[in-house]
Amino acid sequence: MKSQSRMFATIVCLTSLLVLFQNCGKSSEAPSTISDLGKIDSSLSLASLSMADQTHLEGKTAWLFVTSSEFVKDAKLKWFKSGVLLSETTQFSLSIPDAKLSDTGKYKVQLFDGVTNQLIAETEAQLTIIEDNSATPPIFNSQPESQKLIAGTNLLLSVNAIGSPEPSFQWHKNGVAIPEATDSTLLIENVDQSHSGSYTIVATNSAGSVTSSAAVIQIEVPTQPPVEEEETATEEEKPPEENTSGHYCKVPNSNIEIPLGVLVEDRCSFKQAHCLADFMVVGYKDVYSCTENGFEYVSSEKCVVFSRRLCRDVRRNNK
Repeated sequence: MKSQSRMFATIVCLTSLLVLFQNCGKSSEAPSTISDLGKIDSSLSLASLSMADQTHLEGKTAWLFVTSSEFVKDAKLKWFKSGVLLSETTQFSLSIPDAKLSDTGKYKVQLFDGVTNQLIAETEAQLTIIEDNSATPPIFNSQPESQKLIAGTNLLLSVNAIGSPEPSFQWHKNGVAIPEATDSTLLIENVDQSHSGSYTIVATNSAGSVTSSAAVIQIEVPTQPPVEEEETATEEEKPPEENTSGHYCKVPNSNIEIPLGVLVEDRCSFKQAHCLADFMVVGYKDVYSCTENGFEYVSSEKCVVFSRRLCRDVRRNNK
């Protein structure tokens, strides 16, 4: 009887050694696809996972959150969608920025022991992405205004439009898009007759687009009146020569002459500008009058430009 017991104990020891020898050198890494995962080793931990179904709007960040019933030291997680590995992380959440309708589907998360890389628990949930019906098409709160300008001055057109999401802009002249004119404000310096025409702006977002009313721009080039011929007079009857140089004011660095009494506005200056409501920039412009003595300062007036980008620049420069 004693000899049989010794023989049974010997067989048990040999069997244990054989199992250890067969497992020696085998990799303990967790598989990267669901088909190669193997069975959950419940002897490592009694932790279980739970994850709720989620619904998010298209274009927003979608989240999935998983909770564990027990703390697992050095836990590692793998996230899958439709059997495809998305990420390996230590985070118990998955974020999908700018979610699309195609992100809808079943998501699985698996919890691994951080030391042995053995699978402890897994769960799955449904993520649904729906269209964002809260978007609203753009609406113009202000329209571009028609103007008559003198050649050599500046053209400034601006609008204000609202919408959700915030609209983008494109200026057009006579129905043709103006290159790089994609702000709510259009500034053209030193205009000439080639800038005459009909200007519109299109505001666009995911909910639609809208075109502004047309601003008709006319550029005039001032000309001198013709000189009338006078009858020849004798030396006694001939009146003194009239100084005609004071009938016009010449614009510096150009051949443009402004008639007497005409008011000329300088370009809008933003050196002392300030912002209102994140999109309205209030600057200042000087007004001059043409007199016999040349241009004389008349006043300084406020000028308003609707531009978020310019508002950011003004605030940065005023810091």
